[in-house]
Amino acid sequence: MRDQEGRAFGDKSNFDEYLTAFVGAGRSVVFQLERKYASTYRDWREAWNAEHKDEDRLLKAMHDRRDANVHEGSHLGHSNIPEQIKVGSGSFYSDKSGTLHNFSSPGPLLDADLSVTIHKPRYFFGDEPVLQACEQYLTVLEQMVGEFEAYLNRPTRAA
Repeated sequence: MRDQEGRAFGDKSNFDEYLTAFVGAGRSVVFQLERKYASTYRDWREAWNAEHKDEDRLLKAMHDRRDANVHEGSHLGHSNIPEQIKVGSGSFYSDKSGTLHNFSSPGPLLDADLSVTIHKPRYFFGDEPVLQACEQYLTVLEQMVGEFEAYLNRPTRAA
């Protein structure tokens, strides 16, 4: 997703495909815990949610995005607010997706603006950049799984 977001040229649909796969994979982690550990996980998770309200909200928001996408065919709820990059006469723009050279005549000679505008994608969930939200989501998933694993591996004391 990082690589795709930084591209001014080429197919932009890969970002959506990667985002869908990422959110789906995160949801699968929780599904596996629910399936494998059933009530043990559900009871632990209820207590964890109470102690980690912000983290739980993030997990729920991402899971809701995934569920709506899979079950209703809806968009993941992100928007593309492109960065506009002006390339003036005699200039160029380059990134890993390609290069644009503007070989037009200097505008002042023609009394015209001959710059070219590139629309480089930037993706957001509301006001939050998608990549930032995904990094937070991954961090919270890792935290939650680690804490559940520690819970499962805690030493039991004989009564």
